[in-house]
Amino acid sequence: MRRMINQFVLVATMVLVTGLNFIGCSSTDPKITPAETPIPLPGVPGLNTSDVDTELDGFIQVEAESFQSNNNKGTTRNWVLINEDTLSEIAGGKAYMAVVPDTRITHDDSLILGTNFFPESGTGSILSYKTYFNTPGLYYVWVSCFSTGSEDNSVNVGIDGYWPESSARVQWCEGKNQWTWSSAQRVEDNHCGTPRTITLDILEPGYHTITFSVREDGFKFDQWLMTLDKRYQP
Repeated sequence: MRRMINQFVLVATMVLVTGLNFIGCSSTDPKITPAETPIPLPGVPGLNTSDVDTELDGFIQVEAESFQSNNNKGTTRNWVLINEDTLSEIAGGKAYMAVVPDTRITHDDSLILGTNFFPESGTGSILSYKTYFNTPGLYYVWVSCFSTGSEDNSVNVGIDGYWPESSARVQWCEGKNQWTWSSAQRVEDNHCGTPRTITLDILEPGYHTITFSVREDGFKFDQWLMTLDKRYQP
């Protein structure tokens, strides 16, 4: 009788372990992706997984106007949606975001800290994008901007409420008067920056919030992307 009981326990244990592996408890789980059926996201009322842009195979690209949150941080500079002018006609999704009002157009115009210029990341108005990453790693960040001069050509990037130095001061010097991609970081000894120097670390898979904060008023923003491929060129 004792032998029969032991055999029964052994079989039951094997069935339980097999069942756990089948439903996803194995250490060899395939890559995670959000459920097809929309489910609420923790801490984000009204936002579902179907509203979230998702990284696949080390790449994610997002339209600027598809933000989930727009916060002016109590400043007088706001991100606004533009979809009825000549620039929106040639922008992805036929729309873009712009920082208004724009009072510092040339270097001769007054620079007012905290009003038309925000050198510290996260102090100006913020656009937030809830995203889902399947693949951890070091991502190179690219941003598409329409710049006309030297005072509307930089923005700061953050993640999950943090503003790493590695993603501060995305800068545009070339490609004026057209939508132009940049991943160059402005530094003291190179104001135009070096391509592929804006990076963010995704430390673990799951939901992350990518953020963009105003650095200069007049900035025009069409799309952003992140890629694990350092050689990638939009």
